[in-house]
Amino acid sequence: DFFQVHAKLEDIYNGINGAIDELAENILMIGYKPLASLKDFLEVADIEEAKMENIKSKHIFKEVLKDFDKLLKDVLEIKKLADEQESYLISALMDDYVKEFSKNIWMINQVIED
Repeated sequence: DFFQVHAKLEDIYNGINGAIDELAENILMIGYKPLASLKDFLEVADIEEAKMENIKSKHIFKEVLKDFDKLLKDVLEIKKLADEQESYLISALMDDYVKEFSKNIWMINQVIED
């Protein structure tokens, strides 16, 4: 299933990259500076980078699922804080991510169910 898994993981990767870019633009719109270097990202990251090992696709998707669960939890917390601060631009963006990440979680769960 290499080709199908590779294509799906690339879709996920591209989606996250788009979300990072969109979030950076929104941070700029509200007057702040987003992180811009890999070094900066690594200093604050709490999702671990995968190790170079030969693993089966089900295991890969289980790891990606953990990442999406973490991202969804973070997005919900950011939305709560944005609402409290009446930062509706950020709150609305988080709504989009709640929907997107929840859909990804649902789809991945369909793949890894036994």
